[in-house]
Amino acid sequence: MREFLQSAVETTRALIAQGRIARKPAILSGAGSAWYDVVADEFVKAHSDSIEVVLRPGCYLTRDVGIYKKAQNEILARNPIAKKMGQGLKPALQLWAYVQLIPEPNRAIIGLGKRDSAFDAGLPEPAGCFRPGNAAPRDVSPEEGWEIFGLMDQHAYLRIKPGDDLKVGDMIAFDISHPCLTFDK
Repeated sequence: MREFLQSAVETTRALIAQGRIARKPAILSGAGSAWYDVVADEFVKAHSDSIEVVLRPGCYLTRDVGIYKKAQNEILARNPIAKKMGQGLKPALQLWAYVQLIPEPNRAIIGLGKRDSAFDAGLPEPAGCFRPGNAAPRDVSPEEGWEIFGLMDQHAYLRIKPGDDLKVGDMIAFDISHPCLTFDK
């Protein structure tokens, strides 16, 4: 990765020296969501009067809880500056859907499906629950064990524990993977 970035810096410098870039300063841009810290480390070496560096993390607007959450955790582990900054990006998109049926003590049918949410990088993850008439939603913790285990076109199968306080008509918030694909839906 670093070798590729260093090559991009050298190529930009060579193109400037050959007069092949008319804009002054030239723009060197890149990043992505999983390696923006490494890109910043390498591209900062190129920043000068003749090169302007622009970082473009792919999920600057909405970050998901799937692959990007894992990538952000890796960045926090390897980069001391990012670690000092704290948590980083927070999910900015949640999908809310109603509990439509509880056919068995350990399963609920949710009004959310493949037509509503991206699912190629992981199924939606329960994050909150709201019962109409209550003052505020509550967080759903991973320890509760709620999990989408199947997704149809318009419905999801949610694994719950027998005796969980969940009723038909409750609303569940889901964190998602691939926000851009969800926007398309």
